[in-house]
Amino acid sequence: MNKKKIKINDKEVEIKPVELGILLDALDIVERLPETIKKLDLEDEQNTVKVAVKLISESREDMFQLISMLSGLGEDEIAKLTIREVIQLAKALLEVNEVTEIKKDWGGITEMFQKEKVE
Repeated sequence: MNKKKIKINDKEVEIKPVELGILLDALDIVERLPETIKKLDLEDEQNTVKVAVKLISESREDMFQLISMLSGLGEDEIAKLTIREVIQLAKALLEVNEVTEIKKDWGGITEMFQKEKVE
């Protein structure tokens, strides 16, 4: 199992791959985000930063819960992270879950199905 240690809130934290059951639960949270996005004015490009801030503030609890589920850290710990630590955490989660390799594998699976349709 691929694991990675990173420093969060001045302590070393081990980040592990996300189990499928937890990932599926996390997707429930991700599905709620479009409802928040629908409430925001995305047409005005000059408001991009305000819209991003509004999205984060309106989905704060969902974001904390999502990051907590994926990382194993408590929501109270997540709330205390710096932006830099959140980025490091996101990077570690992507690495230990081998997202780059999954994208390649998924592309291969998609290609196999497309070949079957053509034949």
